[in-house]
Amino acid sequence: MVQCRCGYHTCKKFYKTETAKIQHLAGVKSAKKKNSGKTTTSKVKPVKGGRFECRCDYHTCKKFYKTETARNQHLAGVLAAKKKNSGKTTTSKTKSGKIKQIRPKPEKTEKKLTQDKVNQSKIIAVGTTKLQIERSNSSTAKYQFVEFSGPSGGDSNGIVDLLVIKRNRNKKENKKHGLSNADLLDMIQIQVKGGGSEPPSNADKKRMKKVAKYHKFKETLLSRWNPSKDFFPVFYRLTDQNTWQIVDAKTIF
Repeated sequence: MVQCRCGYHTCKKFYKTETAKIQHLAGVKSAKKKNSGKTTTSKVKPVKGGRFECRCDYHTCKKFYKTETARNQHLAGVLAAKKKNSGKTTTSKTKSGKIKQIRPKPEKTEKKLTQDKVNQSKIIAVGTTKLQIERSNSSTAKYQFVEFSGPSGGDSNGIVDLLVIKRNRNKKENKKHGLSNADLLDMIQIQVKGGGSEPPSNADKKRMKKVAKYHKFKETLLSRWNPSKDFFPVFYRLTDQNTWQIVDAKTIF
């Protein structure tokens, strides 16, 4: 079973295959785009120690929400309220009885909503990349995946987003190093970009080459997923000239 933590109201939490999970996430993204700008309401009771914490500090905030969708709906409402009251001054009484003026700060909420969107795009991009690798794999040996992501599923420190590993079953090569068959491992590092993310900079490409040399990676790839064009991502290989060359996934995997 494959677990999903998107928090959308139609989510089944567990899916039989990776394909089913990716199709669900793609549908969620499509539904959110379709309902963009519309206001929905949801009654959510605060849950102490709940899964999704909110730190917007708005007076209606319940701090903890059962689902990510509920938290995002709350943040959207906060943003709308702050835009409506932009420039207006509200007052609040302190314990001493003095009146304290409070001016809304919409920048924090806008940044949070944008980051949630980026994280969701990154999660789907990584999922579709893994699915494309599995579809393109012509051998019987399965690839193993190691993901490097932040707490919310988005970017984290480090240049490698996805590490793909498979046993090397070349008997001659294993024997050359005094090893039994399949002792060696073939590893491929992948930088994953989803939606409208910027491509890796020249500094990023130099870092990837240094990491590849240190770990002796078989390939250094870029996976670019554009949901407006294709369901599956496009792969690029980093050349010796420090440029990206488009490649067919079936020739690599």
